[in-house]
Amino acid sequence: MRRVSRSTLWRVLAVAMPVVAAIAAPLPSVDLTFLLRAGSEILAAGAIPTTDTWTFTAAGTPWLDQQWGSEVVLQLVFGVAGWTGLVLARAALVGLAFGLLLATVRRRAPRLGPIASALLVIAAFIVSANALALRAQLFGIVLFAATLYVLAIRVERPRAVWLIPVFSLLWANLHGTFLFAPALCGLAWLADLYDAGTSRPGGDARLRGWALHRMLIVGLVATLATLVNPFGPAVWGYVANLTSNATIAARVSEWRPPSLLTVPGALVWLSVVAVAVLALARIRAAWRARDTSAATSAPRRSGAFRSTVLIPWPALLTLALFGGFALTSGRGTAWWPFAATFVIAPWLQPGAPAGAAADGVPQARPTPPLLRRLNLTIVGALVLAGVALLPTWRPVGRAGVPDGTLTYAPQAVAGSLKGFVSQQAPCPIGNATGHKVWNPQAWGSFLEWAAPCFRYAVDSRIELFSSRTWADIDRVESAALGWQDVLAADGVEFVLTSSDGDQALASALRASGQWDELPLDPDGSIWMRRR
Repeated sequence: MRRVSRSTLWRVLAVAMPVVAAIAAPLPSVDLTFLLRAGSEILAAGAIPTTDTWTFTAAGTPWLDQQWGSEVVLQLVFGVAGWTGLVLARAALVGLAFGLLLATVRRRAPRLGPIASALLVIAAFIVSANALALRAQLFGIVLFAATLYVLAIRVERPRAVWLIPVFSLLWANLHGTFLFAPALCGLAWLADLYDAGTSRPGGDARLRGWALHRMLIVGLVATLATLVNPFGPAVWGYVANLTSNATIAARVSEWRPPSLLTVPGALVWLSVVAVAVLALARIRAAWRARDTSAATSAPRRSGAFRSTVLIPWPALLTLALFGGFALTSGRGTAWWPFAATFVIAPWLQPGAPAGAAADGVPQARPTPPLLRRLNLTIVGALVLAGVALLPTWRPVGRAGVPDGTLTYAPQAVAGSLKGFVSQQAPCPIGNATGHKVWNPQAWGSFLEWAAPCFRYAVDSRIELFSSRTWADIDRVESAALGWQDVLAADGVEFVLTSSDGDQALASALRASGQWDELPLDPDGSIWMRRR
């Protein structure tokens, strides 16, 4: 059996740790299960849905289902391998993203040792871990990492940059962050302009003529590639409306600035501060070097100082854009660690030491045989841990989901709701009956997937619901004046309350004398209107 060297172990750890963590962490159902239902309807009907048919508060509202590609892929995986397949798909996507990031670090900083490279990637994973749920965004994160890798090799392999328009085409059919592909091309073009003028006397010889503007051309082609989707230019309008929607910003926590009072938020702030301190330290060192050069009257070639000591302004612009996004919106947590790692990796590598190879890369120290065996044992333990954590070995709940696999997934509630529908002629998915269920928003997507024969009040597609609907939702959840009128006007037959919330509504339902309670531990209760 082949033994594992020290450098190989650290490279494996940089990818294996995120993979094992992705297997161990439960899948949030808030987005995932509505993607599964939409994917099943697309595959069954051979068409993308255009209006809402799942809720009674937004029924008939136009729905631009920009994430249709992710929905189809996830449903195909689920149809073949079930929940274990989805867990493995998440682990594979996470592993691919951080494997690409590790490859990017090795390209950008060849003199950075394997331990430092691995620790940098692991740090990026820790900061971004909260954004790695299995949903459409995870496909975007992989394409973001792939774009960064292509940019890291663009000078040595200039033809590789034409993969970016292909990424853009796929991205525009998977997730709404496809605009990052042309944006990264624009930043790379600015970096090439800077390098052409400052890398060495006369600039970088490889950046001449049209090659100097290659990334600008690629960015324009990538922008055009985003229009290759079932909706055409409307996807750009969809993204603009989504990002400017005040309701989403107010109601979805990840659209708000990360809080220092939470662990994920504190990690984001700490990472931004750490990168800022590193940048300031390099700028200070640059000024000291300039002062020393002036004091000794040492000759200095034009442009040489800026390229070797001072931080290029395109790099600072990249950090400012993605760091600012991360601090103003939790959505930026997914992208900031990747962009920051891309920029700072070259800053962390040491100068070429004595005894280094011709390319400046230090020779790896040999690993003792005993340590190689220990490293192999560590790798094997990670593999066994990943297998042991798969949902295959867990008991299955009432809704058919292995225990601990999903969050925001009230299986007892879903199973009881399905019991109210005739089992002799169950309704096909996508053809709900007239039964109306008032539900907590976080449960909506799971219930639409697990008990599709009902119409629900609200789900994760927050952009579909009007401000008036949200006012009604707030009134019912808080049991404020007029809450019974809202339920009566909508003809609601069932009200769901969760055990860890909705206490005011549960008390009001109990006191009204018009509803019968069916307690379902540990989820909550189903309240049925008395006939």
